[in-house]
Amino acid sequence: MAINYIPNENIDFKKWDKCIKKAFNGNIYAYSWYLNIVSDNWDALVENDYERVMPLPQTRFAGKEIITQPKFAGQLGIYSTTTLSENKISNFINSIPIIFRYVNLKLNKHNKLSNSLRTSNKYVFFDLDLIKPYEKLREIYPSSLTEILKTTEKLKFTIAPRISVESIITFEQDKSILDKYFHPEELITMQLLVAAAINNKMGQMCGIYGDNNTLLAIGFFVWSHQKAVLVFLLLNNNKLQLPALFFLIDDFIRNNSEKNLILHFEINENSRLVSLLEKIGAKKSASFYYYRNQLPWYLKPFVA
Repeated sequence: MAINYIPNENIDFKKWDKCIKKAFNGNIYAYSWYLNIVSDNWDALVENDYERVMPLPQTRFAGKEIITQPKFAGQLGIYSTTTLSENKISNFINSIPIIFRYVNLKLNKHNKLSNSLRTSNKYVFFDLDLIKPYEKLREIYPSSLTEILKTTEKLKFTIAPRISVESIITFEQDKSILDKYFHPEELITMQLLVAAAINNKMGQMCGIYGDNNTLLAIGFFVWSHQKAVLVFLLLNNNKLQLPALFFLIDDFIRNNSEKNLILHFEINENSRLVSLLEKIGAKKSASFYYYRNQLPWYLKPFVA
């Protein structure tokens, strides 16, 4: 059962997406339309007739093709429609062509190996099961969160479950905030992601408004395989950031409780969300990467 390296132009995208849809460990990041948006280019490792696949997102560094984790993409790695053994995972990892001297790729939780992986010290995962009624989920909210949510009621926060793609660029405040955290091409990527996810009925962009119809926050969710993911969050730079953030998450929990759905976060370990998610019962797990750096010695210091 050979594992073949296939350049992007030769990938059968229909078979690829069918594999991702049926994979027991599938997620939205691996669909071809998603990868086409977030990655400069991506090739693939494919076993048999797309029974198991692994995307290889690429970019260029110092004139060399390298494999790196795309921004706005979460766990990738090997996807399978059948059992995935550690030996099979190793075979895929070892099949990454040696022409890629640098590889730094976040793997999904079913790709764990006893070696060759490193744990990220920057990012953690949280999963919150929404199967319970909202009242039961809210019972364990810490008092501090309850008080903040009461504040949002007094301030008459409202949420628009669907706002336009253009809102990303016209987000009040602003260009200064957006320009600080995102390059122009990243803003375009965000717009394309929103448009494509909504078109595929797999995404929703929400807006939170305060007094005078001021847009305080934008949250973009995507979902597949019974999992919803907060892909990005934009907050106005003012004292209402924290209430707007908690209001957004609470609203999503309220509207999606009693569903066979997991609310998933992949966030920086220093995020203000970490403490909140721990307190409301979300399960925490580490993120794992496959990493190798065989670049010339004079280039190694310039990549993580």
